[in-house]
Amino acid sequence: MGFNKIVAVSMTELFVQQIENMILSGELAIGEQLPPARELSVKMGVSRTVISAGLVELEKLGFVEIRTRQGVFVCDYRRKGSLETLIAIMRYNGGAMRKNEVKSLLETRDAMECLCLRLVCEKNDVAEIEKLSPILDSLRDARNADEAAERVFSFHHE
Repeated sequence: MGFNKIVAVSMTELFVQQIENMILSGELAIGEQLPPARELSVKMGVSRTVISAGLVELEKLGFVEIRTRQGVFVCDYRRKGSLETLIAIMRYNGGAMRKNEVKSLLETRDAMECLCLRLVCEKNDVAEIEKLSPILDSLRDARNADEAAERVFSFHHE
């Protein structure tokens, strides 16, 4: 019988999850400005330190943009997102994928990549295609699987 360690999430993590969920559900729209940290602190019953740390994390995840002296705005996470953004989206959707779903997803991706690359070559000139070269070079220099995954994501994102 195996017992798993029980881990309590921090207030900052709870704040991040709540704002992520509001963005992913559409309750907070792309471009919408969030209330000031002081107001969020009062409404959510947490310290401004929690709010500030959470907003920094949300910016790192690609969900918000912090503009000095202007405020915090919801980003188009589909355009500015990262691998962490994808993980957050999967978590929002339950996060569990069965082996056959992963296999199917990878097979579909392989087929689509071939078609996409053909279209890229047909619809772009050499200068545009050469812009991808530094990303591919960085992929070859990846030191581990996580780094390689980030760079593959960047390539496809571009």
